[in-house]
Amino acid sequence: MTVKVNGNHVSNSPFSVEVKSFQLRPVLSFGKQGSSVGMLLDLWGVAVNARDEIAVTEHRNNRVQIFSTNGVWLRSFGEEAGKFVLPMGITFHKNGNIFVADWYNDRIQIFSGEGEYMGMFGEKGIPDSEFSKPRGLSVDSHGNIIVSDTGNKLIKIFSPDGKFLRKIGGQGCFTYSV
Repeated sequence: MTVKVNGNHVSNSPFSVEVKSFQLRPVLSFGKQGSSVGMLLDLWGVAVNARDEIAVTEHRNNRVQIFSTNGVWLRSFGEEAGKFVLPMGITFHKNGNIFVADWYNDRIQIFSGEGEYMGMFGEKGIPDSEFSKPRGLSVDSHGNIIVSDTGNKLIKIFSPDGKFLRKIGGQGCFTYSV
């Protein structure tokens, strides 16, 4: 530990610094391992909406489950229309929709807040509007969807309706492992 004043090191400082270890404590824990409704298996993504509902993508169960702030199961989707294969990233949009990175299907799926399939964008490939193993998702302050397109080593930004806007990165910029 060193003490600096205005950027200059103070040798033999008369000040004492108390360092405490930081410990995280869970505020909520829920779910048991398994495939039944309300059970969880191989979690990947987590998102919270304006109503404090918690959405979780399950990589191995190929679904999204939504829980209350108390951990009570509310609903799940992805097993029927818009069937997932290894869902990963998830984000809630300010318009209430849920966006899910469907990793193996190389697409982003869109669902209503209640889990109704609304559509998708992207497919396997290299052009700007296509994906290769999308993983992470986020929404920027303008409501645009930010996608981590890991296979193409790009960050891609789309409008909420899936129109390509811009990209960042390229070969040699990012790495990932499966």
